[in-house]
Amino acid sequence: MKRIIGLGIIFVGFLAVGLIAGPPVFLKVKVQTASVRAKPDMQSNIIRKLDEGTLLEAQKKVGDWYEVALQTDVGISVVGYIHEMFVEVETAEEEKTKEKEAVEQKAAEPELETSEKQAPRLEPAPASKLKGLVLTFSGNISMNAKVGDSTFSRTPTYSYMEVVRDNGTLTMSRKPTVFGGQFGIGYFFSDNFGLYFTAAYLPKSSIDIKSAYTYTWKFPSYAQNSDSTEWTSTGSVSSIPLSLDLCLRFRLAQRSLLTIQAGGTLFLTNADLQQTKTGYGVASQSTYQIIIWPYIYTITTTYADWYLLDIKAGVRQTIFGGNIGFEFEQMVGPSVGLIASARYYFAPEQEYVWELIPAAKYEGQFGNLSRTIASDQSNLPELPQIVTKVNFSQFGFFIGVKIHL
Repeated sequence: MKRIIGLGIIFVGFLAVGLIAGPPVFLKVKVQTASVRAKPDMQSNIIRKLDEGTLLEAQKKVGDWYEVALQTDVGISVVGYIHEMFVEVETAEEEKTKEKEAVEQKAAEPELETSEKQAPRLEPAPASKLKGLVLTFSGNISMNAKVGDSTFSRTPTYSYMEVVRDNGTLTMSRKPTVFGGQFGIGYFFSDNFGLYFTAAYLPKSSIDIKSAYTYTWKFPSYAQNSDSTEWTSTGSVSSIPLSLDLCLRFRLAQRSLLTIQAGGTLFLTNADLQQTKTGYGVASQSTYQIIIWPYIYTITTTYADWYLLDIKAGVRQTIFGGNIGFEFEQMVGPSVGLIASARYYFAPEQEYVWELIPAAKYEGQFGNLSRTIASDQSNLPELPQIVTKVNFSQFGFFIGVKIHL
């Protein structure tokens, strides 16, 4: 009988332990420091001290104490007890949810460490690299301004002519685009302010020249005569703009910069309009007498001539103007950037006067009359002033490399 009662007590004990143990309980230390003891007793030896927030797993509870498994400071696995007043219970579901949130948060954060197979991340250009000396080398495309037309018209009065009219036109068209290059050197006193010197080369741009001449003459004794003719030739213009600019620089992104620049420009220009022809008409009258005794006969002859005159214009000049533009830079290394910029050069319009080129002779004729004049300046027709206006203002677009020294 006693044996049966003992077995029953043992069974009830095991059942109670199973009910107490049940599923694991997750605990979190809620005080600044909590002690884990060897036995569920405040007088028992302390196995380890735990900091606030430490998570534990308890398999069972003995009175007011939770039995937990942990490692000592020397790395030995032991079973200890912690009083319930030092911890708070967290269910397994809550713990799993927190672990899942922690994993998701870690996955959303950017990777701080870079593996050997990954390219190193580019950091913002340091201030020390943005200050100081910079060099640029770039190619450019220039959009040229139009060259104007030149005209002249005259209506001289001759007592022995009824109508005299001359009209001349020189029409010039400039090649719209040319390719050149630019070199620049600058110094930035800070990340945002600096001085910049550039020398651009704008190669020769061809100019097509078309010259036309029309005349109308009428004599008292002859019918009216008129005619027109044209000639073509080719010239060129080129310039080297030297600019000194003030610069304001702004950071658009970590490695993207925008610079606004403006200043004065000295244009070293060369306008070679070369040689072409124009027309020009003159009239003259000669009188001579024939004596047949006892009579004297006076004979008057009127000449009307137009000539092909060789003319030229062009001169090397230094012109002062200005420029304004902007530059975009994308850093591709600690001290190297790729640049793309646009700039407008403005220069005052220049006037070029066409000059007569003396020749051995000029042939002129009108109707059935013709005559030859020599190159003696006293015999040359007086050419009216023909002026051509050339504009060196233009747009420039640049692509190149900038080096920060």
